[in-house]
Amino acid sequence: MITIYLDDTSQTPKSEQIYLAIRDFIRDRSLVEEEALPSKRKLAEHLKVSVTTIESAYDQLLAEGYIHSIPKVGYFVEHLEPSFFNIRPQEAVLWKREIESKVKWDLKTNAVDETMFPYDKWIKLQKEVLADEVSWLNQRNSFGEVSLREQIAKYLKHFRGIDADVEQIIIGAGFDYFIYLLTRLFPNRIVAVENPGYSKTKKLYAMNAAKVVPVDLDDSGLQVSELMNSKASIVQVSPSHQFPTGVVMGIKRRLDLLRWATEADNRMIIEDDYDSEFRFATNPIPALQGLDHLGKVIYLNSFSKSVGPSFRLSFMVLPKRLVDTFREQFGFLSCTVSVLEQRLFAKFMESGNFERHLSRMKTVYKIKRDEFLGLFKHWKNGSELSIFGHESGLHFVLRMPGKFDYQKYQKQCLDRFLRIWLISEYQEQEINSDGIVIGYAHLTHQEMNEISAIMEEEARTCFI
Repeated sequence: MITIYLDDTSQTPKSEQIYLAIRDFIRDRSLVEEEALPSKRKLAEHLKVSVTTIESAYDQLLAEGYIHSIPKVGYFVEHLEPSFFNIRPQEAVLWKREIESKVKWDLKTNAVDETMFPYDKWIKLQKEVLADEVSWLNQRNSFGEVSLREQIAKYLKHFRGIDADVEQIIIGAGFDYFIYLLTRLFPNRIVAVENPGYSKTKKLYAMNAAKVVPVDLDDSGLQVSELMNSKASIVQVSPSHQFPTGVVMGIKRRLDLLRWATEADNRMIIEDDYDSEFRFATNPIPALQGLDHLGKVIYLNSFSKSVGPSFRLSFMVLPKRLVDTFREQFGFLSCTVSVLEQRLFAKFMESGNFERHLSRMKTVYKIKRDEFLGLFKHWKNGSELSIFGHESGLHFVLRMPGKFDYQKYQKQCLDRFLRIWLISEYQEQEINSDGIVIGYAHLTHQEMNEISAIMEEEARTCFI
């Protein structure tokens, strides 16, 4: 659902504010070609404005050619020439720019505690790699460096319950690269994604010419009954800690999902295991791929949460039956991660530094999580707050008791320089209940105290 910050004090009509915001979402490609816009009624309910206001904004976008409509279906982003996107509008007040100018604290989920990275050990290992040999200057392997894939295979077996050969592992720079490859390995497919879910995933599949359908969740994760009705032959899920709800998919639902995959030859599951390393109450839950004995699960993971997002170091585990096909189609490609960086990370893992870093970060993040949860419990109505998804991963969901205006709350917090993220921002349709997605890994003790105080104070005026 599109979220636009409307300025009630502005002389600019709200219909024009909405038009400008959507226009610039299209210009900066936050909304991509053929992406469906919310219905006028749903967007009006979400933004707390009249349907007439939304209709006026949509009419202007239609008139200028930014969107097109299909009768009885909806509104869609128009195809625009690539050269158009070099234009950066100066007159519009974009919500992204507004946020950047206001934010002091951000409860984002894509950040880690950078102060804890073992810089001294990393620099030492870097010197060792450079001193080893210079043969890496002319080396290339389309699947990635064998030394790193060997270390990842050991890690997966020990931590994730995945028994994978080195030949099944492919190294790449981010999930974007793998989605690009998979949409070509499985062309013209309908891909199901979790709803709510990581919005970038949907956009990546759409940009790579896949038809994307959202499938709703319940307390056990993605609803397999809805998946069966979706006509999708591929589904991407994050069963160990769903984003953004934090739901952990239990064994019964995992087996139901695997059963769905086995009922047709062309069905596949893509498992996004983005932050499975961090589980605080019990040992990490084994990956869905570890239950797969028929080659139906493609496993994706990265070091973005365990080490840092800037590394852009991800990996994919293919079922054995797909390895030869994948090599035939993509063996001519070069790995998108430099050989030097791969060998350095392999040494980081082989030396035991990665495992020690991971163990240390589990302790650090558990302390941070417990402190933040403790602050919420000390609110005046702390006993009435609902917390979800805090047993694992680096974010959790906070829900207020009773009827609560989350959009108003989000705006008021932004006015206090605090950016909070709502479940509805990751939801395809309007939902009856909402919540606040709280990322805490990058926050300090002082920041958590300041954030909690602001959130409690602003919450008092948002109960309906």
